[in-house]
Amino acid sequence: MPSRTPKELQGDIQRAVQILQLFTDSNKGKDLSMLIPSSVLANAHGIVFIRLFRVGLGLSAKTGNGIIIARLPNGSWSAPSGVSMVSLGVGQMFGAESIDMILVMNYRAAVKAFLDGGGQLQLGVGASISAGPIGRSADISASASMTGNHVAATYAYSSSKGLYLGYQFEGSKVSERVRTNQAYYGRPITAHEILTGVVPPPQDAAQLYDALNALGAGPRP
Repeated sequence: MPSRTPKELQGDIQRAVQILQLFTDSNKGKDLSMLIPSSVLANAHGIVFIRLFRVGLGLSAKTGNGIIIARLPNGSWSAPSGVSMVSLGVGQMFGAESIDMILVMNYRAAVKAFLDGGGQLQLGVGASISAGPIGRSADISASASMTGNHVAATYAYSSSKGLYLGYQFEGSKVSERVRTNQAYYGRPITAHEILTGVVPPPQDAAQLYDALNALGAGPRP
């Protein structure tokens, strides 16, 4: 196995900023009606940023790397943990070579499921997932992101070359990247430790936190 370096997670953190801007910045060429509502991010308990790539020719399977951050008890964001994702998509949308995506965890229970699962989470298993509402003034309570009378545990946002896909990624698996985290933080460390505040947020993630703050999704009481 190739050795990991701190630069691997640094690159994923920088890419997370780009992905966040893709889904929230109208200056990036997005129509306002296609952006993630600020209220969704402000109420999030956890956020995953990932870029997926097609595996092989003629396959719908996608795999990729990214990061996850979680709300701490004091309302601030945790340091980032590296994660990977494997998705076996179906349909024409999954013919894309690459997909940028954001998973918004709407409840603490969704984050807890990842932590209690030893740094692994299968989307849509034990907790609902749906394509997230879009539009700056979206009415979440009346959106297709409701499961019955409840907001889905996780919202999925996906885009390929600027085209909003609206795919749910149900059944996809998110896993912590143990060796990547160890290389970045300089010691053996679990996603549970990272996402519960054992290590302080790194300076490398300052731009990501600043971008969330600007969207009204910064520290909260």
